[in-house]
Amino acid sequence: MKKFTKKGKVTEDDLKDVIPWEVDPYVTLVIDMDEQVFITAAACEERLVQFTNTLSLSSGLFKNRTQFKDFMQGVDFDKDLFEVEDVQKPEKVSFAINTLKRRLDNICKKTKCHPDNMELYIDGQGNFRDELPLAVKYKGNRENTIRPVLLKELKTYAINSLGAVEIDGMETDDHVVIRVTEGLKEGRKVIGATQDKDARQAEGWWFNYEKEEKPKLVKGFGDLWLDTTLKIPDVKGEGWKFLYYQIICADGADNYCSRDTYTRVLVDGKIEEKRKKPRWGSKTAYTALQKCSNHKQCLELIVKKYKEWYGEEPFEYLDWQDNKHTATWLDVLDMQFQLAYMKRKEDDKTCIKKILKKMGMLDEDK
Repeated sequence: MKKFTKKGKVTEDDLKDVIPWEVDPYVTLVIDMDEQVFITAAACEERLVQFTNTLSLSSGLFKNRTQFKDFMQGVDFDKDLFEVEDVQKPEKVSFAINTLKRRLDNICKKTKCHPDNMELYIDGQGNFRDELPLAVKYKGNRENTIRPVLLKELKTYAINSLGAVEIDGMETDDHVVIRVTEGLKEGRKVIGATQDKDARQAEGWWFNYEKEEKPKLVKGFGDLWLDTTLKIPDVKGEGWKFLYYQIICADGADNYCSRDTYTRVLVDGKIEEKRKKPRWGSKTAYTALQKCSNHKQCLELIVKKYKEWYGEEPFEYLDWQDNKHTATWLDVLDMQFQLAYMKRKEDDKTCIKKILKKMGMLDEDK
């Protein structure tokens, strides 16, 4: 694979190569390889559950726990006598590598991108979000999930053989957004290929290769809607309005919520055991934001709710590592903004305090 160019334009010689699809030489495709590697590794293994009787030592493999339960239907047994173990059976690495390459070719085909105009990015070291003094650990809900066996092998292949660039200090998602934003500002068609919902906060060309037939240009203030195709309808969105939703509500995938800190606030030097999160669900937040038609109205709603939850006086709270901090509603809001906001440039210094000051909603000395 050739070295990526910032202009993202192939030469006439490149176009002489035999490509089995229509090519637009002005399209640059930016791919989050963490996503591609994970999806491929997961697809290239069989997951089973092994149940072993601790008395007879006999065991059996089942597709899932439900299948075992159905198998034992009508049998009087003590479930405590069975040891349960998740079993992963991966395909050969060569098979997974070919699957990964086919996935990339398919995305190129759908976006009319020449392979030489494809940029691949993958997680490196560090993420500034991990350094925030949060009440609940960022993405802590993922620590006990089963990781695909071939994850490491495919990541190594992506870096060493496909030329994927490692991103340090931030998430790969941030860098993908940065590249798409740069392209839009320069008047070029730089397409971000990702299923990640957070990316569509930013203006630019986006493509969900699993759900969309072609890339979509996101511009303007944005919008929210309810995805009723899901068993439990969920709030979806794009643009700044979706970012505001994440700040005022929650992000279950990344394990953060606007009211998390409330549950760790110290009262008389200790956490009150019965201190529960204020009720403010996704549908409530969605309904409230739907009444807002511009940035100021959204921000006024956000400020009102944070003051309502945390008060206007400084308070003490414990982070997820039990370190004590003194904060205000504005400090909590600032942390939530840093969690949700995807960077638009490498040295992006955008923060909620500056935004509120610019809108005349916060004193200059804050």
